[in-house]
Amino acid sequence: MNATEFHANRKFAETSFGKIAYVERGVGPAALFIHGFPLNGFQWRDIADDLQNDRRCLMPDLMGQGHTVPGANADRSFAGQAQMLGAFLDAVHADTVDLIGNDTGAGISQMFATMYPNRVRTWTLTNCEVHNQWPNPMLEQVLDGFESGAALAGLTIILADINLARQQFASAYEDPGTLTEESVKVYLEPMLKGDSRPGPVTDGAPIASNWCRSHRNYELTEFRCKWYGRRPTPPSIATRRFRGCARISAGSGRSRRSRARRCSSPRNTRN
Repeated sequence: MNATEFHANRKFAETSFGKIAYVERGVGPAALFIHGFPLNGFQWRDIADDLQNDRRCLMPDLMGQGHTVPGANADRSFAGQAQMLGAFLDAVHADTVDLIGNDTGAGISQMFATMYPNRVRTWTLTNCEVHNQWPNPMLEQVLDGFESGAALAGLTIILADINLARQQFASAYEDPGTLTEESVKVYLEPMLKGDSRPGPVTDGAPIASNWCRSHRNYELTEFRCKWYGRRPTPPSIATRRFRGCARISAGSGRSRRSRARRCSSPRNTRN
């Protein structure tokens, strides 16, 4: 699925948190894919193509990223994003899901699993935040940059220079050379313009800043206490050393390679 197809298939789910942008592909049991920062649902396009005959792949944009238009007072913390995803699933009539998260999206998925354990059929975490290392040292610098506005200025420059983009994102990609101009545009333009509204790039500054401030917390400690108290074995985790996709049952501690040929997430394959 290329960018043109992805944009053409975008829908919006009306929720109390705002208009949640998402792309849906495939048929079968629902699978909810939660992207990382500063990406959006486009991150999962390849795996959705692979799984479309087996799963109803739901790829929403989180609040403050992509084309989702959050409400004025929407809570963009991990807990707030998890509640939004619960409302989103209600809106698209998906009861239980295979839950897949990457990066901060996987951190949010941990809160979702804590709040809605009965909605999680299987669970995959990839290269994600954990309760005792959030924000991690590298992300601390990124959050500082977004709060000061320096990061937005830098992203504007990166948007126009694919080689610079590959250099800057090298620490987050297994193969930075696979990052394309198309991907950079899909990921960064909505954030720089502000919730997909037309206008100067400075419109995105308060959005990104609010997102970063709301995520400077330790909600994952709450997740650890609640989840580990509820289930004796944690979910399996796919890290950068795992070059395929994991498919797991929540709490089983077991994983196996999925039929997907590639996993479109940082440090795994192309984005």
